Amino acid sequence: MEEKLLSNRILERDIEVVKMLSNGRNVSQIAEKTHVKPKTIEQRLFRLRDKLGIKSAAHLTAFFVRNKIIE
Repeated sequence: MEEKLLSNRILERDIEVVKMLSNGRNVSQIAEKTHVKPKTIEQRLFRLRDKLGIKSAAHLTAFFVRNKIIE
């Protein structure tokens, strides 16, 4: 699946993962749903937080909501 870059920084898959995280799913559940290993999800979240300068998953979710990337 080709990932489209949004806003030059956030991939569609990033949005999907953060949306699941904001809905209470944990890394293992997200990994199962997206058919990847939990480590892949952890790395994706780490890189996204690093790219955006955000320190925690909670702040990442808040950033996505505040910027109307997710509801």
